[in-house]
Amino acid sequence: MAALESWTTRGVPDNPPAWLMTVARNRAFDVRKGERRHGEVAAATGDLPDPHAVSAPRLRGEVADDELRMMFVACHPSLSLESQLALTLRTLCGFEVVEIAGALLSDIAALDKRLVRARQTLREAAVTFELPGDLGLRLESVLRVLYLLFSEGYSAHRGEHPIREELCREALRLLALLLADPQTCTTEAHALRALMLIQTSRLPARVDADGNLRTLAEQDRTRWQRPLIEAGLSALAASATGGRISEYHLEAGIAACHAMARRFEDTDWRRIVGYYDALVAVNPSPVIRLNRAIAVGYADGPERGLSELQPLEHEPRLERYGLLGAARADLLARMGDTRSARDAYLRALSLVDTEAERRHLRRRLAELA
Repeated sequence: MAALESWTTRGVPDNPPAWLMTVARNRAFDVRKGERRHGEVAAATGDLPDPHAVSAPRLRGEVADDELRMMFVACHPSLSLESQLALTLRTLCGFEVVEIAGALLSDIAALDKRLVRARQTLREAAVTFELPGDLGLRLESVLRVLYLLFSEGYSAHRGEHPIREELCREALRLLALLLADPQTCTTEAHALRALMLIQTSRLPARVDADGNLRTLAEQDRTRWQRPLIEAGLSALAASATGGRISEYHLEAGIAACHAMARRFEDTDWRRIVGYYDALVAVNPSPVIRLNRAIAVGYADGPERGLSELQPLEHEPRLERYGLLGAARADLLARMGDTRSARDAYLRALSLVDTEAERRHLRRRLAELA
């Protein structure tokens, strides 16, 4: 905001990043001084703040969180949903284009062009930083951004670490702000919170001491965080008050099925397939259909799962999706077709993006040998 005020009248400085950093640093010092003075007064009067309290954001006027405010601005209705998601993830969440492409199953070059067009559209529309009176029209896009932000934290598309917990925490923090405001406290937001909490409960068991990925069948379920599961189930119950079932409700239902199984062998795969059937009816995306095929493979056997998987082999958006090959390899291995499973693992190995995924697939190959 200082830049908008200063640069409009005085011109853009020679080194804009340095100008921004200096002003931000000075403002930060001022804020800290103010907080310190407030703390001294509060301590003197006994009016100490509750460190666990979440202040409700004022979404209609001034948003308590700048990042959340800018998400609503970036999710402008003049842009397509995919453009809104791409622009918000790139500009506000700091995602690299390769991460966004992985999250949206999009071609990198096409995504670059989409981002350029989105910025041009907003410039031509002279979009301001003012929020609209009705945030409901943009809430769906903001929830999807938080979903993708969390998903990237849960399973990173780049970097040495397969999990980026800071992204999961940030998505949960911003979602809590939405739930604290009556305008944006919807059943879909509750369902998304349920999904995030249940998934977060499994993070300690997703990698072993050496940083290797562990599948659901391999995870030590005693390391799952039961308080988070219970909080997630409570959020799922809170989401059941509306008349609409969203993708988040169904995905949270699937996560709850896994969370309530004390052992992998106790998983209610038939119920999970039912959730996926409903999910495909709402959103027949190739990734959802892939996950449904994997569930069918456990509910009805690997042969049936493989038959459900085969139509996806020709899906353009999964052409370079390594998890498709890994799922096919797992089904083949369970059928006893070791040679074909090995070929599928090698194909998947050439497509995955992270070292953690490559180590996981190499371990699978070694187990076949």
